[in-house]
Amino acid sequence: MVENMLTNAVAYLLFIGLCALLKFRVKADKFIVPLMTFATCFVFYLFCKDFQTGNEKITTLLWDSSRSGDIKIDIISSLNNCKIVFPFFIITLIALFNNLFFRYESNKREFAAILIFNLLSLIMLIAGNNLIQIITFVFVIDILSQLFIKDIYASRRYSIYNLVADMGLFLVMAMLKGKLETLEIGSVGHYYETGRHRDFIMFVIMVSLFIKMGFFLFQSYLLDLKNTKFHKLILIYYLSTPMVALILFMKFYPLLVVSPSFEMCLNIAIVLTMCWGTIGMIAMNNLKEKTVYLNMLIMAIVVKLLQCSEFIWSMQLSIMLVAGFCLNL
Repeated sequence: MVENMLTNAVAYLLFIGLCALLKFRVKADKFIVPLMTFATCFVFYLFCKDFQTGNEKITTLLWDSSRSGDIKIDIISSLNNCKIVFPFFIITLIALFNNLFFRYESNKREFAAILIFNLLSLIMLIAGNNLIQIITFVFVIDILSQLFIKDIYASRRYSIYNLVADMGLFLVMAMLKGKLETLEIGSVGHYYETGRHRDFIMFVIMVSLFIKMGFFLFQSYLLDLKNTKFHKLILIYYLSTPMVALILFMKFYPLLVVSPSFEMCLNIAIVLTMCWGTIGMIAMNNLKEKTVYLNMLIMAIVVKLLQCSEFIWSMQLSIMLVAGFCLNL
């Protein structure tokens, strides 16, 4: 067995997800779905067992070579990365068990497969160190989240907003690519033209991530999801786009903090989002719209906790996310 807990988790989850895509009789789903759920629990058990060792291991696969540098798929199994993966693993397991007993979900096996592939993609995003790998799995998670949305109008709006946000991130990565010797995320702090473009880069990244989080002024595309089934609506918040933005916030922190306006802009956005989320939660009559505003408020609190810990993941963040998901559920 490879001594990399996240590599093992990715391999096992990929196997479980691919098995779920095989063609079976509909009657077999009553056995396959629980089997998938308990298999994922076993992977979580192995993850926690290896988690306790705290050893850092790196698995690297060469994707492609170019003049700009090698494009690699990295799975960095560090203690910090495992701490970030931990709450998403728990939320996915809760969602899988809820899927076993939720009678209004007609395609339980497909739904479970999407959850597993989404968790796999989150792990690859968290454990990645290459800019191309990072933006690739941002796109993958955006695509998977579309499978939760059945309403055409809401799906189109969701796609447009995320496309704008992703293009903003792609713009920043294109600017970095021309100035960095490698495509590693750890080198973004050495971007020597940050002095010229630091405020512009900070503004583009912040707006892109605020769109994905559904912060103040950007919550309308999430409000359109009120026709989505409730159990899928909360998964979009806790396993999809807003969580991607949270992860990217930490990865781009060395680049954001260079701008002297970063702290002020972030604090203003957090305060406005908290106020707007509280007002919307009280004023809205529709329960799903209340949920969107509630999660907007929770997301702002999580970002503030992350800021207070200097963008290092803490146990309080994990507890906050799992508790928020359970409150919604």
